[in-house]
Amino acid sequence: MRVINQVIELFELTTAVVHAHKTSGSVDTVTEGMIKMQMAELASVLFKCCYDRLEWLKRLAITENSHSTSINIACSPQASGDSAVERERVVLGERFDLLRPQVLEALRKQDHTQHAFQLAEDYLDFRNLASLCHTETVYPPENNPNATRIQSYVDKFKEAFTTELYQWYIEHGRLSCGRLFVVTADMEARRA
Repeated sequence: MRVINQVIELFELTTAVVHAHKTSGSVDTVTEGMIKMQMAELASVLFKCCYDRLEWLKRLAITENSHSTSINIACSPQASGDSAVERERVVLGERFDLLRPQVLEALRKQDHTQHAFQLAEDYLDFRNLASLCHTETVYPPENNPNATRIQSYVDKFKEAFTTELYQWYIEHGRLSCGRLFVVTADMEARRA
């Protein structure tokens, strides 16, 4: 967890430096570009560290649970289902859920939109993919610059993406935007 905390701190400091230099104009474009690139690299490291730690904790919890069934469960501290490993996994998972949209939005704001999309796609973060697809013109759907991208995600990830996409539409009062992608997907299915 110390590594993750340090990466988060470095990302936050880098974001603050980029913002400070952007508002003051006190840094040359080469240095600013290097700082922004560092920010994108830190975002990748942060996602990888959190994801790997969560996967490791999940495997460890499974191992703990399989061992606890082979011993006297009544005497096992894991019997309550509240092991230290499980607590850490839940806490880190919740923290990562809160961090992801902030990190992706910070990347987008610093002209690393493609990197933000790639991270969300690589880590199957469909909620944030839906959000990133709607940061510019949303309605009418055909004017959304990400309409083609949205359709490609619908085709590629199917229900996993569309569930989050429609949830985003509902939460933002844009349910009619989703009609374009349903109609298109239905038409494609009929042709096949």
